[in-house]
Amino acid sequence: MVKGTHYEKVVCACCFLFLCVNIGFTSTSFNVYQPYIVAVDGIGDTGGSLILAFRTLISLLCMLAVAKWYRLLDCRLGVFLASCLTAIGFFFYSLADNFFMFCLGGLFAGAGYGFGGMVAMNLIISRWFKSHVGAAVGIAATGSGFASIVFPFIITLIIENGTLHAAFLMEAVVALAVGLLVFALLHNYPSELGMQPYESHEKNKKEKRIGASCTLTPAARKLLFVAMIFIGAIAVDGWGYLSILMTTSGFDPIFAAGMLTLAGVCLAVAKAASGETFDLLGPFRGSVIFFTLMNVGLVLCVFSFLGNSALMTAAIVLFSVGNCLGTVGISVWSIDLSTPEERLGLVKDLQVGYAFGGFIFNLVPGPLMDVLGSYCVSYGILVVLGVICMAIVLGIYVKLVGKSNL
Repeated sequence: MVKGTHYEKVVCACCFLFLCVNIGFTSTSFNVYQPYIVAVDGIGDTGGSLILAFRTLISLLCMLAVAKWYRLLDCRLGVFLASCLTAIGFFFYSLADNFFMFCLGGLFAGAGYGFGGMVAMNLIISRWFKSHVGAAVGIAATGSGFASIVFPFIITLIIENGTLHAAFLMEAVVALAVGLLVFALLHNYPSELGMQPYESHEKNKKEKRIGASCTLTPAARKLLFVAMIFIGAIAVDGWGYLSILMTTSGFDPIFAAGMLTLAGVCLAVAKAASGETFDLLGPFRGSVIFFTLMNVGLVLCVFSFLGNSALMTAAIVLFSVGNCLGTVGISVWSIDLSTPEERLGLVKDLQVGYAFGGFIFNLVPGPLMDVLGSYCVSYGILVVLGVICMAIVLGIYVKLVGKSNL
């Protein structure tokens, strides 16, 4: 067993690793598989959408039960079992040659995502850190982004030079290995090692406070819930269909894999930079910036059918940077638009809305592709949702906070 005054760094690394597997493999890097899945006999574009939708539904259902999961198992065993579920899911994916088997893989992978994701990470970090909590969360959260940077190229090379089954099996082995490593190193509480939670001895730096601690009216709360459904559709499904958007628009699979890597880099950087942006400029102005980048990126995605690589690159960069609203943005709004007494309820509502949006819009792109012959139409719908979402969020700020405080 490793001991020492810096064991919190090991714990943070464990969080990074299990998020890389349980969220990264299952969601952020999974879109590289989509062009190959829809090409399987009997699947097609509608079947591909249904496979993603089923996995997202399972994740949503497990997220509703995740608190009970960790009350029963605690973090070390709970994360290990979640990683095993992810490994089992990818093992079934490696055997899949029909719709049912892909859904069976999605059943286990979706459970791994729901039980082994952000809730576990936040719980662990809160136990091990008394100071620099935000920095620890930021480092750990980049695990999912790391998967989208590194693995698309690896997966594409394995598929192009081997088989789809081999790529899935590789990720199953990695997921199991990470689960075992995390189980060996992670501890539920510092007291298990005779330690205290990490606390810096440096003088606290004065930070600009985020949050007017407003109380949302019932109407505003409902509108914000709708906005989270829209941003869930954009952040989850707009991201999830990038690869197949490019390949069906005539781009080479290797180019598409490179763009996914670029997207992962941009998203990881944006997650780190957006928090500082919100701190310096305030949530309203920060939201304006990232909503604008996201929506302009979506508009450029609509024109992917032109086959212009420079235009596609710009679309990927802008959309990926703006996509940080799906994580950092929601967290900031949850804090900024609630009192401490209301905060837990609002956080839960916004996360459920986000997850539901990701699930329900998964049912749209495949059927539209079958009917209209293009994924560009789906991105056009996302542009509309993005504009409406921006109007709702910013409108709530103007109404509740007041222009003079923005």
